[in-house]
Amino acid sequence: MAEITDVIIDYYLRLRIPGLPRYPYTVICRYYDVKGEEHTFKSRWIYFDPKPFLKERKVKVYVKSGDFRHYYVDIDEVIHKPEYY
Repeated sequence: MAEITDVIIDYYLRLRIPGLPRYPYTVICRYYDVKGEEHTFKSRWIYFDPKPFLKERKVKVYVKSGDFRHYYVDIDEVIHKPEYY
């Protein structure tokens, strides 16, 4: 499990979809492997501020065959989505 370290607004992507924020959020997390090396991961874009809905400070990260360049952050597991979403 990786530790959630930050929630950032991705200012590099501007959305032009009615009813959504202009910029999506991304959750940043950190993981230390058995060698003690630090790996940083980014979640998919989230179209609402997830900070108030984070249930936990740790998140599962799936890595393809030990290659830390290919990963998936399972952010849906730790975000309690609001009723109106």
